[in-house]
Amino acid sequence: VRQGRQIFDNLRKFIRQALTANVGEVSVILFAFLLMGPDVVLPLTPLMILWVNLVSDGLPALALGVEPEEKDLMERKPGKRDQGFFSNGLGARILTRGLALGGLSFVTFSYALDGGYSAQYAQTVAFLTLIFAQLWSLFDARTFTTIYRKNPFTNHYLLGAVAVSAILSLSVVYTSFGQLVSSTEALEFNHLISLIFIA
Repeated sequence: VRQGRQIFDNLRKFIRQALTANVGEVSVILFAFLLMGPDVVLPLTPLMILWVNLVSDGLPALALGVEPEEKDLMERKPGKRDQGFFSNGLGARILTRGLALGGLSFVTFSYALDGGYSAQYAQTVAFLTLIFAQLWSLFDARTFTTIYRKNPFTNHYLLGAVAVSAILSLSVVYTSFGQLVSSTEALEFNHLISLIFIA
């Protein structure tokens, strides 16, 4: 029973993170179409979306599959047979956090455009904002209660996956080959630090 509950918990955490990331990606594009009018500039290119799905979302989300059990795992009442997978507010968490990720990425994208930077530079800002926001949100997805009651260092696989994902994503922005393949542009250092804190 203990192992079954832990497996079910970790499946829900993985699905939560994956769907939250997808809602974020869709909503940042949606915000652009709704708020920019006929002269819309896409905040993310197709290759950026592919990168987010495969590297910054996929790898770390897999690490949630080996998340240690919650402290109250065996204190919970048995779930009902007809209980949905998205019950207990999981669906609302996915939607609200996904919209927050998308909205945050669009705001930084718009700020860069309004600041006179090129569309490619602004897309890179949105790209890294979304990536770092997703990486931070992984720590929230580790629990169904509150992030502040969970030791962030108990899942070493997750920490390693987050570090690898962040390094690979930065290499796409700050290496000439990465810029050529993904159409990114190197960000000013103060912008990079700012968006990491914003995320």
